[in-house]
Amino acid sequence: MATKAIIFDLWNTLAYNKGAGKNPILMLEEKLGLNMDLYREVEQGFMTKKFGTKKEAMISLCKHIGVKPRDMLIDSLVYMWEHMQLNVSLFPDVVPVLQKLRKKYKIGLISNTECFTTKEFLDKGYGKHFDYIAFSCDLGMLKPDPSIFRVTMHELGSKPEETVMVGDNLMDDVLAAEKLGMKGLLIKRDFAKYGAKPSHLESGTHKNVIRDLTELQDYLD
Repeated sequence: MATKAIIFDLWNTLAYNKGAGKNPILMLEEKLGLNMDLYREVEQGFMTKKFGTKKEAMISLCKHIGVKPRDMLIDSLVYMWEHMQLNVSLFPDVVPVLQKLRKKYKIGLISNTECFTTKEFLDKGYGKHFDYIAFSCDLGMLKPDPSIFRVTMHELGSKPEETVMVGDNLMDDVLAAEKLGMKGLLIKRDFAKYGAKPSHLESGTHKNVIRDLTELQDYLD
């Protein structure tokens, strides 16, 4: 069946953080004395709700993972987050490719992202390149939850067999999409080419791999 819609992941797929050194979530874990086994719990506590302030967000996160939200700890977490110099930037191939694709396909975005970064993303006008955007903080669910893919396909008006999912995370993006009947594409960017650092590192490979969005057309029907 012909491709009708293309859904993209955000981080390391379309965008990177110019101020990134270490993954912000990993920095939170280190500050809280946690280990990688709780990565998803941190995402669940931080990226599935909308908060009015960063202090409110950090208190909620601490309560979610069972850490007492002492004032000194919360102030420290807020300070750390505010000084990570978050700067959402699109890779140079993104806008030209999306503009071309939108002439023929519906374009969606799914991202596990907290509400402060989504505001910056939208304030920069990036939202205009998509027909539907599914942020985890708006929907209260994270990839690889099948529901977030189903909601996005519904909004785009496409069936799984008509939809392509592009992302850098083998499990959360590609395989999760394929379980629903979508075509999955794994993107492995050369970050040195852009003078950038990945916000997080992913492992694994797949039969369908692209290095940037200019290679995407070869996988579309």
